[in-house]
Amino acid sequence: MTEKKKGLKDNNFFFLMDRNGAVCGLADGNNNFDIDIGTNWHDLWPESGLADNISFTFTHANNQWLAKVHQLTATGTERASYLAIYTSLADQNVVHNHRQLKSLQQKVQFYETVINKSNDEIFITDGNGKIIFANPASEVNYGLTVSDMLGKNVWELEERGIFHPAIVPIVLKDKKKVTINQETGIGKKLIVTATPVFDEQGEIDIVICNSRDVTSLEDMKKSYHDIKKRVQKKANAKKQSVEAENYQLIYNKNSPLAELMDMLNKVAKTESTVLLQGDTGTGKDLFAKRIHELSERCDKDFLKVNCAALPRELIESELFGYKAGAFTGASYKGKSGQFSLADQGTIFLDEIAEIPMALQPKLLQVIEEQKFTPIGSKTVEKVDVRIISATNRDLSEMVKARQFRDDLYYRLCVFSVNIPPLKDRKEDIPQLVNHYLLIYNQKHNCSLGITSEAMEYLINYNWPGNVRELKHLVERLTVTYSSDQIKPEHLPNHIISSRHDQKEKVLPGNNQSLQTQLEETERKIILDSYNRLKSSYKVARELGISQSSAIRKIRRYAR
Repeated sequence: MTEKKKGLKDNNFFFLMDRNGAVCGLADGNNNFDIDIGTNWHDLWPESGLADNISFTFTHANNQWLAKVHQLTATGTERASYLAIYTSLADQNVVHNHRQLKSLQQKVQFYETVINKSNDEIFITDGNGKIIFANPASEVNYGLTVSDMLGKNVWELEERGIFHPAIVPIVLKDKKKVTINQETGIGKKLIVTATPVFDEQGEIDIVICNSRDVTSLEDMKKSYHDIKKRVQKKANAKKQSVEAENYQLIYNKNSPLAELMDMLNKVAKTESTVLLQGDTGTGKDLFAKRIHELSERCDKDFLKVNCAALPRELIESELFGYKAGAFTGASYKGKSGQFSLADQGTIFLDEIAEIPMALQPKLLQVIEEQKFTPIGSKTVEKVDVRIISATNRDLSEMVKARQFRDDLYYRLCVFSVNIPPLKDRKEDIPQLVNHYLLIYNQKHNCSLGITSEAMEYLINYNWPGNVRELKHLVERLTVTYSSDQIKPEHLPNHIISSRHDQKEKVLPGNNQSLQTQLEETERKIILDSYNRLKSSYKVARELGISQSSAIRKIRRYAR
């Protein structure tokens, strides 16, 4: 018998049955099933029945067997109707297990390849923080070989400065997934996510850490922010340069402003309050800014508050702030007032005459005691702030009329500065005109000059809107005309006519006072402008004065 046939006999058993299930023939070989001629299938397997192609497994002598029944066709005898085959499954299980093992090994090899080739670090510790696995990416991140890391404790590596902070202790403490930013001893920046794996008792069995190197990304972000900061710095410098040119104080050495600026330089070094008085458009905000820039607070905030632009019912909340729920419509977060925001710096209160009488004692308290109480608060806030105020009204007359508190007035004007109108410093006009021509030529990309005849008209004009009116006129001319020179015919009618009016007023027999003549000139300018434009807003814009001034003057002269 060959080995193949021997194996077949050892692992298979055959027998024939008649149509009633009685065994009528036995094959030679392995018969350890106690089956003899005449044994009935129904006695052996009472629940299986007897039919073609039935099969089932059973255990015999500590081995698994497969039983199969085949119905026979013509056999030459009527006795044998079925063939039963018992097949041992022992060898098949070995083959099956071998195949499973091989498949498992292939999967392990596949996952090892994926893990080891991954650019992201995979780092595994046991439930006590001891390192039990690390892929090659770990070597790049920490500057250690995998063999140097295995068996070490994460606390030990953290103490050696290999990485900081260690994420595994956080996971072991909180027993949940954690993500942190981590830096390594060789300068790598990582985003690390650690995930705990629990055993059947709910204790941490292992911790799987996944780390991504974001050093290049962080460097790119830093480089981007540095570039953005430099660009912004240049833009701010350019803007400040333009603003500085636009808002610097321009005056001739023989101008009344020269002596005034000498005094301002001295006043700026003190902490005293300053009251700036002058007509609309004389540049009181520029003087306030100059005082701040020359003071010891120059590197702190300079805040301007236009008291005339604030609704009377909101001035207190704007200046002193309020707590949450202080009044209907108040922000639920509350709001800091301008005095709080200007702490350590300077606050400029323009149009100070518009402060309501009821609020003036609170302002006086800030000046004298440097403290105040926000609306809706029981806590007194302290500030360190310098106060500069300005007005185009006569506060002393308002005090006499009991429209302004005398004690507040005296505290505001420790230093009182009277800024002369442009009509009283005509020697500054050519310099101012050329200064603004330079600015607006650059802004509007043109190269406009001015003839001496046109300049003469501007010098002889009284400028009721002062420097603001002159500035707006120059900008309007640079935008409106494309010629090389500003000529007299380019100037507004009220400037041309004002010179003719002045010539008429100096004729013999004209005994009017200077003040009367000036008012008459202003009246003609205001009414001429209003009759043409039909709008106080447009009048204010053309003449470079505030709309409130335009309204008062129109009402005064239109009677």
